[in-house]
Amino acid sequence: ILKKTGKQLSDSIIIIDEAHNAPARIRDALSISLDTFTLRKAQAEAKFLDQHNLAKFIREIEQKVDILGDKMQKEEQPLFYDSVPEMDLQLSTDLYDFGLEFLEKSEKHVSFLMKVSKFYTAWNQESQAFLRYIKRWKAGAGYSVIRQCLDPSIFTTDLFDNVHSAILMSGTLKPQFMYRDLLG
Repeated sequence: ILKKTGKQLSDSIIIIDEAHNAPARIRDALSISLDTFTLRKAQAEAKFLDQHNLAKFIREIEQKVDILGDKMQKEEQPLFYDSVPEMDLQLSTDLYDFGLEFLEKSEKHVSFLMKVSKFYTAWNQESQAFLRYIKRWKAGAGYSVIRQCLDPSIFTTDLFDNVHSAILMSGTLKPQFMYRDLLG
């Protein structure tokens, strides 16, 4: 938006109402998950596009997630970066493009191939502000691999450093030092 209007971030004043909700909302926005349901739907989309090798690769990811989940002793368990099968940037880009093709050909409004691509784009980014873990669904019918943001300041620090001013309003913005640290 700023580029289109010719305005600079340094000329902007950011106003956040209900700022006590900002850390949780930013964490949620920066977090991403991939579940076995999404992987099954992505396989179906790849088959719809006659991309059977891609469907096979996505099936292998699903099997790996199932193996990780079946080994769990608890409902949730931390994961290492390399626990999930790797996907290079080009394949992730191809998934996105196939997702677009699926949307055009099927006239659907959502593509699970694009969701898998988005997940891998985020998963491959290294940052200590995130926790990677696997979680069993309550019904026991599958698993979710999650990259959960723990530190929203990774996004907000640069933003607040570059704006002219920021006004955070809330009737419950205490303790103030905690929100300062959480939001950078």
